Amino acid sequence: MVITVLRVLALLGAVLTLVLLAMYYKKSKDTERSRENLEFGKKHAVYNAVVALVANFLDVEGIGTHAVNAIGFKLGKSVEDMNMPGTMNIGATVPCCLAAFLFYPMANTDILTLVLMIVAAVAGAFLLSGIIGKLNMLGIRLLMGVGLIIMSVFMLIRAFGLGNVEFAGDAVGLTGAKLVIAVACSFIFGGLMNIGVGYYAPILAICSMLGLDVASSMSIMFGACAMLMAFGNAPKLIKTGKFDMVAVGTQIIFGSIGVAVAYLFVKSLPMHVVAIVVAFAVVITGILFVKDYFGGLKAAKR
Repeated sequence: MVITVLRVLALLGAVLTLVLLAMYYKKSKDTERSRENLEFGKKHAVYNAVVALVANFLDVEGIGTHAVNAIGFKLGKSVEDMNMPGTMNIGATVPCCLAAFLFYPMANTDILTLVLMIVAAVAGAFLLSGIIGKLNMLGIRLLMGVGLIIMSVFMLIRAFGLGNVEFAGDAVGLTGAKLVIAVACSFIFGGLMNIGVGYYAPILAICSMLGLDVASSMSIMFGACAMLMAFGNAPKLIKTGKFDMVAVGTQIIFGSIGVAVAYLFVKSLPMHVVAIVVAFAVVITGILFVKDYFGGLKAAKR
């Protein structure tokens, strides 16, 4: 029964995101800022569609869209730095809701553990999402850089199987201190989603280290991420207007295709090498953001 409710919520979350985007577009489409946003987005639409397809394809394997999107957007200069956190979070919401809908029934996860971690992630995303709207470009570059470097550490931990991450325990739920730790981490990582730090890699690492089996960890990963974006940070981020409308559209359409393809054909595809390569690429991307921050800081002082 609870799983059915969560699947319905995933679908409602996707619909809510689409409705809010349509309302925002209708309200702002005639402004100069919106026209400039659309023109910029159209120039990079094809490239961003490919990025979305690849990112969400790998997303199902637990690598996370934020890592691949950040690399693609930054190296291709296809989304402005100021709009990157909003674009990644809003754009990933519908594909992630689709993934949650598809994957919820695949694990026999303890309901209390699942629900508490989802609620914590949503609370973290909701309470911290407003910070993004108040940051300037330099602040976003610094936070994105540091955030991505932090995320790469968790990705490498998981990719190399350190701390029993790849060969996790056999528990389907947590109790006592372990549950408190997991819920606290879910709250923190839910909040960090607002600055481009993906939820997937760190929460998979934490859950596995605490003894959860892989299937249960992944059900929490998909479920919490879908709920925190749909009902936590996406609505607030849409209001700020700090996102690339066309890039978000490509994420929704081609990202959902990527999720569907991965679900149907490559759920069991080994991703060890890919995960390691992406993790190192995330380090480089994080360094590029930090470099841009100090470059901008230096220019501002002139």
